[in-house]
Amino acid sequence: MKQLALSISAAVFLLMNFGCSAPVITGVAAVAEYGSGTFNSGALETYYPNQFEHTVIAVRKTIADLGLRPISDVPDDKANFVYIKAVDEADEEIFFRIRRRGQMLTRVAIRVGILGDEPYANALSRHITALLDPDSDTATPPPDLRILNEDPTRSVPPPPALETSPSPKKP
Repeated sequence: MKQLALSISAAVFLLMNFGCSAPVITGVAAVAEYGSGTFNSGALETYYPNQFEHTVIAVRKTIADLGLRPISDVPDDKANFVYIKAVDEADEEIFFRIRRRGQMLTRVAIRVGILGDEPYANALSRHITALLDPDSDTATPPPDLRILNEDPTRSVPPPPALETSPSPKKP
């Protein structure tokens, strides 16, 4: 009986100390990848080593490139934050939350639908990464910063005009 207890203790000790080394190693490898992210509470959060303004432009270009329909694009210059809501052809809502975390660090959170769709969010994130990664063939050149200088109070390029359906005429 004593030997069984000792064996169980040893197994627990080994699992606690060495059993988690594989996830730690894979976690470190994922962090080293450009634009890597984690899926938490239904949203994919990705940090990009890019300027906030360039990241916002890449997200907007992703929406246009993939044929998504933007519903709202709300920049909050004081909070260094942009909220974009879009829908796809299946009327699935997609929420992008872009926040400046540093001069060369931007966080993008992508939630697809209410509960989140990790594969869909990953596909969107990969497209954004391809636009921002300087080693990518599809990298977007840095934006013309004269857009930002037109209005010195803005830190983010203005959102594109959103499609609006005409309101029904009242009789």
